[in-house]
Amino acid sequence: MKPKFTQDSNSSIGNLSVLALLLLPEMIMSFLLWATNFPHKINLYYACMVLFPLLFIFATDSSSAYSTMLRSQYQRFSWRTIAAAIGTLVFGFLIQNTVLLLIVRHAEWNIWRSTAWKDPGNIVFLLVNPAMETFFWRVFMHRELAVRWFPDKSRCDDQLLPLIKGTTALPRLSTFGIFLNGAAYSLYHYVPMVIYDVPTYSKAGVTYNMALMLMAWLVVFGVLAIHVRERLGIIAAWTFHLGVDFTCVLMYTYLMLKATGRGSSQLYASWEF
Repeated sequence: MKPKFTQDSNSSIGNLSVLALLLLPEMIMSFLLWATNFPHKINLYYACMVLFPLLFIFATDSSSAYSTMLRSQYQRFSWRTIAAAIGTLVFGFLIQNTVLLLIVRHAEWNIWRSTAWKDPGNIVFLLVNPAMETFFWRVFMHRELAVRWFPDKSRCDDQLLPLIKGTTALPRLSTFGIFLNGAAYSLYHYVPMVIYDVPTYSKAGVTYNMALMLMAWLVVFGVLAIHVRERLGIIAAWTFHLGVDFTCVLMYTYLMLKATGRGSSQLYASWEF
């Protein structure tokens, strides 16, 4: 069966759609923030960030490519996968603490502090955000950028893997493609981090310059996450992001309490725009 609106992976409509999807997060977030009065806007945002890529995948008839990718990850699952997942989780937690200590001058190490975990919004955030962003940026957008514009042509050995080991050669991004992915990932955070977070947490000492420095760090994190995804797999990319978000939950809980003095039961609004 022919794809509904593209005839091949490099069609003009398909390429333009991928470019538009690069800007999808900030477009959806801006719309929800300013043009709607829906309760729990962030949940609608997460739904759209999964729905739009899935519609694109089915419309371009590329679901088999993604199925092959996931099947390859399953075939390569081993104790090394588990070790990598634990290692990247810890590394993400530690590196994000270091960054927050240097930029925001705060690092919350006490993960057993009950205040953060009494807030249902924090639990929802940890369950959904790392998974959604890993899917969108390190599975969907990674694959589309790699097969359309920025394949890594320097790793010729990858082309021999199917013949030597019977495994699937997964797409890899070029250096510029990795940077573009990381930069686009950072760019969409301007809406929540600058427009929402700075006014909300200004009383706790958060400034515009701090937010910009954190955005610069997110470019680095986006690049690191792609390298983790390509070398250690999708699960490790997800746990790397999970470790970072653990730290974010602790920091934002601390900042919200410091800025407003509210109890943990009222913190859920901090993740709801």
